[in-house]
Amino acid sequence: MQTKFDLGTFLNKTHPSRLKNYSREDFLDGLFHSFIEDNAILDKNGNPYIFGRELASRLFSNRVDLPKTIQKRINQKTFFNEKYVEKAREAFNKALGETNIFSACNDLFSIIKEDNSFEKRYIDKIGSLISEEKYYSSLWFMLCLASLSSNRRGMSPSRQQGRPRKIRMRESFFYLSQKEKEERAEYFIGFLKNSNNHLIMENLRELLEILAYCPVKIAEKDKRTICFNFLKNWTSDQGISDRESFIESFDDSRRTFVDRKQNFDGWEKPINEAYAELMIGRMKKTFANANETKDYSQPSKLFYDYFFVDSFFTSNEFFLKAFQKNNYFLPNYNEHINQSLWTYCHNVASFLKKTTLQRSLIDYIADNKDRNADNPTVADRCDALIEKASK
Repeated sequence: MQTKFDLGTFLNKTHPSRLKNYSREDFLDGLFHSFIEDNAILDKNGNPYIFGRELASRLFSNRVDLPKTIQKRINQKTFFNEKYVEKAREAFNKALGETNIFSACNDLFSIIKEDNSFEKRYIDKIGSLISEEKYYSSLWFMLCLASLSSNRRGMSPSRQQGRPRKIRMRESFFYLSQKEKEERAEYFIGFLKNSNNHLIMENLRELLEILAYCPVKIAEKDKRTICFNFLKNWTSDQGISDRESFIESFDDSRRTFVDRKQNFDGWEKPINEAYAELMIGRMKKTFANANETKDYSQPSKLFYDYFFVDSFFTSNEFFLKAFQKNNYFLPNYNEHINQSLWTYCHNVASFLKKTTLQRSLIDYIADNKDRNADNPTVADRCDALIEKASK
């Protein structure tokens, strides 16, 4: 069995974490920028693909593979056959334990160069890649390896003393008696409402089974709680938001249980509300941290990763009301500021100008200008933000 290329370890070893404010997602965007640009790889909204914070975290910890939209293009471009892939894998796995991981590129280049059957144009291409800056020299090989097999780590069974305990698999809800169905449904809905439980895909499958075979009545507020508990740990397919992925699960069940499709109605609204609540919570947390540290890169990331790319946020009333209630999440820009804070203020203005809050935001900023009429610095900054929110 072939050894998986350890992309997570590779990323952790090559990421220049010593550089302040150089996040994992920035590092990934840098690594893949040329490849994405050269191959016109776009996200679901038609924009050049960028790596979000959550995806970056999962890639670094080997919990997901590279996005399929990138994998597909890599496979189309990959010139390696299986023999070279295996040699590359061996070289990289060896280098991962050494001080200089980039020596693997030279090792692999030597192996390929000695093979007379390998075309010269590819050797020249590899040589030019290796001669580039060290963080980009390994890109081509990393892409080839990561695209050809799953990088997700399996869970290793732990060793325990004594006789192994026999694990009883959950029996399909379909096989239970009516009384058992009702008892199980009552218990399980309570389980889903408990915020301390880490909900996974298997839990959603059981919920959908319950809705199909024993359509219990669940209060709207309980639906919202359940959706929130799912979404806070949700891992969606790439190219689709967590909210859309969750809704899609209910749509799939409608197609599976055609004669019972009405059992899955009434979930989209609580899903949307829960998602909006979840993202507002994240915004509040990152904004509070930014006010303490004076580093606004993380709340800005929320705009780049979520708010700018998903039209849901520009039209959801609950989400927008929370922005208004929290003074549009604008920091104090009247006194001494830095680039991080000012860039973030521009992000707020750019986002809200697309929403129904555009006019009220402009009025809010204009009121600040009036209250500081004798301060030309404040006036200049207010004028700049009003212009940003107006165009």
